[in-house]
Amino acid sequence: MQTDLIQDEIILPEDEYRTVEGPTCHEIKVRGSRFIATVDYADTPNAAEDFIATIARKYHDATHNCFAYRVGIGNKIIERYSDHGEPSGTAGIPIMNSIKSQHLTNMVLVVTRYFGGTKLGTGNLARAYAQSASEVLIQAKLVTKILTGRVQFTAPIQSVSAIYHQVNVFKAKMLNEIYGAEGNFTVLLRLSAIELFKTALVEATNGKVEFIDFQERNDA
Repeated sequence: MQTDLIQDEIILPEDEYRTVEGPTCHEIKVRGSRFIATVDYADTPNAAEDFIATIARKYHDATHNCFAYRVGIGNKIIERYSDHGEPSGTAGIPIMNSIKSQHLTNMVLVVTRYFGGTKLGTGNLARAYAQSASEVLIQAKLVTKILTGRVQFTAPIQSVSAIYHQVNVFKAKMLNEIYGAEGNFTVLLRLSAIELFKTALVEATNGKVEFIDFQERNDA
């Protein structure tokens, strides 16, 4: 019996994405064939390809190691899938569709098949790969990750109270503060709020803030 994931449309802010927290493995049997689905987090194509190679080595005696992965967010997503010798369109695309149905990215999913002696036909084969991929995603822990940025700036020491007020307003985190002739501050906050935060700092310090550095990063 095929298991479908029914997922309402999810609209996330541009600095959020859904993914899997870590590795999960799940096996099903369809007419004697074993389908072993393994999923993990991967935030670069190289990480995804390394994971695929690891699974291929682990199940080196399998009939097929089919896969799909999505890496990136927004309009910078890289997608790749493979039927790995199965009839065209019966493995890679169903796996990818299972990933997309959950609005997931920065992840890789491999479905390993050990042929059980009975040919399934293209329709049943595609459904088996879709079922295998869907069920491992049910087993996996799905998480929402937030893109954040670190903003470093200097400002007069007299502005410390005003700066901390803005840090609290934007639900940011003060990572570092060094005091000398003036204050040097490093603040962490979500990516979508950074420009508004910088504007608020300019107003709060009467224009006496100087931005030094910015670094983008991922946070859970």
